[in-house]
Amino acid sequence: MRTTILALGAMLAFQAHAEELFALNAGAEWFYEMEGGEASEAVVRIDEARSVHGVVWYRLDEFGDVFWVRNGDGGQIEAVEAGDEGPDEKRFFEEVLVFRYPAEPGERWELFDTEFTYQGLRPVDVPAGRFDCHAYHLDMGDGRYALSCFVPEIGLVYNESVLDDGEKTVARLARFEPSPDQ
Repeated sequence: MRTTILALGAMLAFQAHAEELFALNAGAEWFYEMEGGEASEAVVRIDEARSVHGVVWYRLDEFGDVFWVRNGDGGQIEAVEAGDEGPDEKRFFEEVLVFRYPAEPGERWELFDTEFTYQGLRPVDVPAGRFDCHAYHLDMGDGRYALSCFVPEIGLVYNESVLDDGEKTVARLARFEPSPDQ
């Protein structure tokens, strides 16, 4: 009996770690309804995948910011200082763990003068449906913040932020289209 419980626990732990927080595949697109800001709609896409030292990185065009990301054992990792061309075999870049996954509710960490807090699972209603999301609160100081809610194997479902201009912007997932290869 004890062996069965230990084996079941190991299988569940493996499944929890095998799932990715963000669906990263070249050609994937997320369509959002926007509130606040200049546009009423936004498209986020992964337009390229590149292997660097045997690790696959994805070029993510997200709400006007373009950066390189990958999923790792600890969550979503970004390449810092990779330049416009992204990471390659010759140029130095730093890997930074941004969204920890899995994480414990209340777990906190700092990155680039931003305090991240994993808030746990919360239900979120968006045009694409109702999801139980992993919620992360980012406190950037001076009243600036973001609340980012992810669903494993899909990605960002809801994002609310107040940045430098003081205006609240909300993105709600309307549709997710995995890459044609999936």
